[in-house]
Amino acid sequence: MNPGTSINGEEASTSTDIGNRRLRMLFYAQLSKRYLIVTHFGINNQTFTNGGASGSTGTGGYGQGKKPGMFFHDVWNEYGVVLPQADKKFSLSIGGGLHYYMGLSRMTMSSTLNYLAVDAPI
Repeated sequence: MNPGTSINGEEASTSTDIGNRRLRMLFYAQLSKRYLIVTHFGINNQTFTNGGASGSTGTGGYGQGKKPGMFFHDVWNEYGVVLPQADKKFSLSIGGGLHYYMGLSRMTMSSTLNYLAVDAPI
């Protein structure tokens, strides 16, 4: 480390840190044949020495201590008005809530739920 480097206000010659790039929780509840609830929330870029929520306290620009910025990506529900059947090609579902898509199509935004072993190039 550079001479004069400080961590939490104390001079340090070495430092060790653990970080999470993306930490997600997904809850998927099919309560009946007709009703579905999806909740997806998470934290981005959380470490012990930097990161944290904007406006909270943390090492660096926010001071000492860490408070993760948890936020919801998706919170929505769906109700099947007309259920799909083998002899019919028509089904109808209605729903609403907060979703992770930006635009008229769900294909306009990449989803973090679909990354297997490769991270998004940001």
